Amino acid sequence: ADKKADKKADKPEAEETPPLDLDDTDPPPPPATPTREIERKYLSLESQREKIRRGLLNWRTESLIRKSLKVLDDESGEFNLSKVIDSVRRADATGNSESQNDDTVQKARTHQLKVKTLSDDLENIAEAAKISFRTTGLVTLADIHRRSESTTAGPDVDSAEFYSGLTLRQQIKSGFNPATFQRFPEQSVVGEIFSRETATIYTRNALIPSESREYNLEDEPSNVVRLADQSAMKPDGKYFLWVVLEEVPAHIPRLEPMEWDGSETIDEINQEHDYDVLVAPPGTVNSLTVKEWFAILSQDNKPVRNRHLEVTRTEKNGEEVYTAIEFVGEQTLKSVVEDAIRMKNAARRAKDHAEKEIKPLIEKSKPETPLAETLAGLTNSGEKADPKQVKSGDELELKFQFIQTAVTADFSWQAASLPTAAPTGILSPTRQGISEITDLPVPASGQGAGQEFMKEFCETLATGEVGIAFNHDHTAVYVGRVVSRTEIAPSEFNAQVDQLFRSEPFRLQRLNETRSLLAAWLAAFQERHKWNGTVLSVGTR
Repeated sequence: ADKKADKKADKPEAEETPPLDLDDTDPPPPPATPTREIERKYLSLESQREKIRRGLLNWRTESLIRKSLKVLDDESGEFNLSKVIDSVRRADATGNSESQNDDTVQKARTHQLKVKTLSDDLENIAEAAKISFRTTGLVTLADIHRRSESTTAGPDVDSAEFYSGLTLRQQIKSGFNPATFQRFPEQSVVGEIFSRETATIYTRNALIPSESREYNLEDEPSNVVRLADQSAMKPDGKYFLWVVLEEVPAHIPRLEPMEWDGSETIDEINQEHDYDVLVAPPGTVNSLTVKEWFAILSQDNKPVRNRHLEVTRTEKNGEEVYTAIEFVGEQTLKSVVEDAIRMKNAARRAKDHAEKEIKPLIEKSKPETPLAETLAGLTNSGEKADPKQVKSGDELELKFQFIQTAVTADFSWQAASLPTAAPTGILSPTRQGISEITDLPVPASGQGAGQEFMKEFCETLATGEVGIAFNHDHTAVYVGRVVSRTEIAPSEFNAQVDQLFRSEPFRLQRLNETRSLLAAWLAAFQERHKWNGTVLSVGTR
């Protein structure tokens, strides 16, 4: 024991290790072998959040629409859409064979009460199903496109949105065409109506896809991610039920009235003019005479406005004469044509006056001189108004009114070449570059700058140059000078377009416009720096 104790005492004591100073100590080197990645077995909620949200929204949208359709299709209910329509379309007004004429007229006159209230009945049905309802009146394809012009303010915004929806192409029929083994092509409401030989008056039609068998709307959604891609109805879609109450086939218009003695049948008249001039009231046939047709539709021998015609009964030399005048809306066709010719001549004179008188004055003035000063005291036509008329305070005729001047805010043109929304071959005015430009004077028609204006002042003219352009519907002439122009870098352009066009229909538009802007920007860059486009070397830093 003593020896061991001596040996232990002979050992030198170990030095104490100083504390570790983290600030002066380097971290250990990484391991030589690469780190193993743990396999993901669960999807990140963040990556699926948008699909889940869209799937729930699609499911909710389709559920509400299908619920409304069930109200319309409930045969035991009072709001069954097909029953109401068939009560008019399949009316029995033929009368009996012994007193054919008088009885037919009487029964048909009684039945006209149902026809006249059909629009109100449809509105009541829509209210019960909690869907919006609108009647258009007799409109042409051109009317629909004109009314679909979008504006940022005013009472016609809702109307423009409705008519624009009629031109959107959607899947009307579901499934595949057995003849071509392809999906049925997309169609719009106006495309469906105007592409048919007949619009099938008093028949229910729909732009609503059939219910999918892939999921059940009665229960809570079990796979909302699948609903995001496969649901039949989307929240951003527009779905329509429509009934055509009247139609006028394409025909050669007649400026002069048509006259009949009343004995002609509807068949004879239609064959003579090669289109359905007159249509037999529901429950009657085309062997009806003009006299009978008028007796059914007229109230107290008053003129009958039916579709595009107004028919009047008069007497000449003791004989009945039935006169039909063709209308366009609330105006006679003849007055519409006369107005169109007058407007065309006025547009030509207005542009000549702008070219010869107004434009030279602006070009001679200094750029900093206000237009109000340059054109002070000048009228739209160059003619001076009667001083007495001016003093009276009455509103002056347009040609005697002073020229309106303004300095507009900055504006841009991002609609150089846009695809049509309708399959009709006619571009929708909504997609033709009609723009709201702050402080730009707008004529009474309400249509301001269009493609012609944008092309002239955004593309043709250089800074400081003076140009002339019509407004969209050629009811006014703009004469102006380009005061300044700002080039937008492609990155800024992309950011602006991303904000403006996020929806699917504008994807193609965005690509086309981006390509055009990049090409124009590159051409301007090469011109400014005298660069021939050759890249000698590429470096990084």
